[in-house]
Amino acid sequence: MRELEEQLGIQFASKFQAMDEQFCEQRKPQIVLPEGPVTIKSAASDIARAIAPAERIFSRDGSAWHLREDVNGVCELHPVRAAKARSLFEDYCKFVKRKTLKDGKEKYIPEVMSEMSAKAILESEAFINGLLEIRGISRVPFPLVDNGGDFRLVENGYDAETKILVCGNSKSIFSELSVNQAVSIIRLLYADTKFMTESDKARCISNLLTPAFRRAGLIGKRIPMEVTEADRSQSGKTLLQQIKAAVYGDRPAYVNERKNGVGSTDESFSAALLSGRPFVLLDNFRGKINLTSLESFLTADGKFDCRALRTNGSVDPENYFLGMTSNGAEMTKDLANRSCFVRIRKRPDGYEFRDYGDQEFIDYVRSNHEIFLSAIYSILRHWNESGRPKTGETSHSFRSWSRVMDWIVQNYFGLPRLLEGHEEASQRTISPHLSFLRDFLILLSDEDDFESCSFRASDLAEKCIEKDIRIPGLPLSLENDSDKRNMAMGKILKSTMCEKNELKLEGFLIKRKKVSKIKAGSSSSKEHWEYRFSRL
Repeated sequence: MRELEEQLGIQFASKFQAMDEQFCEQRKPQIVLPEGPVTIKSAASDIARAIAPAERIFSRDGSAWHLREDVNGVCELHPVRAAKARSLFEDYCKFVKRKTLKDGKEKYIPEVMSEMSAKAILESEAFINGLLEIRGISRVPFPLVDNGGDFRLVENGYDAETKILVCGNSKSIFSELSVNQAVSIIRLLYADTKFMTESDKARCISNLLTPAFRRAGLIGKRIPMEVTEADRSQSGKTLLQQIKAAVYGDRPAYVNERKNGVGSTDESFSAALLSGRPFVLLDNFRGKINLTSLESFLTADGKFDCRALRTNGSVDPENYFLGMTSNGAEMTKDLANRSCFVRIRKRPDGYEFRDYGDQEFIDYVRSNHEIFLSAIYSILRHWNESGRPKTGETSHSFRSWSRVMDWIVQNYFGLPRLLEGHEEASQRTISPHLSFLRDFLILLSDEDDFESCSFRASDLAEKCIEKDIRIPGLPLSLENDSDKRNMAMGKILKSTMCEKNELKLEGFLIKRKKVSKIKAGSSSSKEHWEYRFSRL
């Protein structure tokens, strides 16, 4: 409209727009509402036939869903209810009803669909079957590789083979970069991220590649949830998840932990899935995670049932990519086995991050996502044309995924084994004692004498009181009992050390040795353990 105003003048442009709207209105098919000889089935079929080509209203799990796009370009699905359908259908067709005149002739006059008629249409199989079925949404074109190895890019619009709608406006995506060029471009995304180990970087990159490889049908049906952990707040763990979504032209659908108030975390998770948004992020989860729906989703075979407020439905897990951020979550063994852990550290104060002009880094990624996506698709093409090599990795529950990604990060990116050190992170999340000890050491490491002093269990128990840290297994009523407190801390240290005198734990080294001390006023001595800590 603004271009018309500049070229033709405001008055003429307004007249031109009105003419265009009138022309579009005239092109809408005329549909007779169900009444008398006009059946609900026939009217429903006609409406679906008028709606389907627009690729805005789809069927999923036996009901109708409407695609909406917000100001940020985020596309999501909303259930079509009868009250909304009355006006929504008018965007695609004109409704009339049959009227018999006094002379016996029939005339069609404009009519507004009633809510009762809208409900009948929405519940009609003829209407649902006449719509395009949708299984997923993508904001960018994506590669698809058939059984013969042929590579094609699914472009904008609805793809009948995958039943995925590409609803973005990305341009200039190609897959002709060399491996070295593609690797260099992808590495730019993490130039300012401080990973705990090089294998953590390998896992982060593998998680970035995973959406493309999964949609191409190259890594099996099951992929892990990416769990980003940091040693401090404001380390950039949420940013890593945002980067992944941004490269694919999207933004995450956030699921926040809800322990109080209206709605459960399970319900929030189901609502995110029902929206159809492919990147779902469980953000800033702490403590014990008891989310059975999440565990089931990660191994679901076929459709997954979701229940949210006033909305139920089933979704296809193959079109979602889950992430979680945490500074120390406690998981069940099953959930840990279905996750991929990426650990990062906070950059020190004064670190100079790269300058992207007047843009934040995440906005820079969003505005240049076609470049990064081209690098990912080039990696995929080279790997596919090389015969799809993989390693014999067996350390993860999802082996089809881990074997492919393990080969790529080692051979293309020159990084260590994908799952090197992963077991350490996994075991820590399922052990309350290890989780507690990690969090405690992070706080203790702020003290100047952290690496120079030796500590007994009683010293560490006292530090817990100073820093207001709960000791696992110690009832709140006994926290002021020094003997009980010391005993609880001693049990934790004994169980975590497991008869060893050295233990590596999430960037820390714990050493212990037995020390004899002569009792006051006595010639006898008593042995006790002393602990020393250092950063790795």
